[in-house]
Amino acid sequence: MLTPDGSQSSNQVWLVKPDGTQAHVLLDEENASYSNLSWSSDGRYLLYSRYILQFSTQNVGHFDVCATDVQTGNAMTLVPGGDVPAFLP
Repeated sequence: MLTPDGSQSSNQVWLVKPDGTQAHVLLDEENASYSNLSWSSDGRYLLYSRYILQFSTQNVGHFDVCATDVQTGNAMTLVPGGDVPAFLP
């Protein structure tokens, strides 16, 4: 990712087996950063906040609550404009 000052920055989430094998990037979206990561009880879904920086004169962005199915790699925006996700019992 290219920051407003022209420097490079990257915010990725990797999926790695406990023994360190089969490492691969799970989340890597241009101008995005990820926080509040939480696994579903069955380990299939990763729930997270995604912040997308929109470069403009004010360099503002927005949050979304998202989930990724780690078996298929499909990402879903669950709550546009939401932040601090949580799985409910």
